[in-house]
Amino acid sequence: MASAKETILFRIRRATRDVPQTERSEDVPVERGYRKEDESSRDEIVERFAERAAEYEATVRRVKKEELVAAIEEALERRGVERLVVRVPSVAPSAPPKRMTDESVRADRVASLTKKDPVLGAAIEALDLELLD
Repeated sequence: MASAKETILFRIRRATRDVPQTERSEDVPVERGYRKEDESSRDEIVERFAERAAEYEATVRRVKKEELVAAIEEALERRGVERLVVRVPSVAPSAPPKRMTDESVRADRVASLTKKDPVLGAAIEALDLELLD
């Protein structure tokens, strides 16, 4: 009997057997109109998930909300897990961090000086002064 992984890989190979070797995934447009809502009840959605997960030979165990922590602890203990770290980003970055340049460092220093001493900041602005190292 093939493992779930072998079965998945077999299905992928069978489905892509007529794709030319030179074709890249970027060459083929893919419709991304995923369904975002489902009219099914919560119980139906959970049942469908359990059926599909079982197809991949995953163990599905249903527990009540108040039993969840104990069930997780039991599963971790059964597998010998003594420590588990879950990292959840507090806020996703909106943009990559700026690259530090000499100019950006000078600008940050001028901004810091201006904040500490508004009179100095006004003089730097009025006289178009440049910060030297």
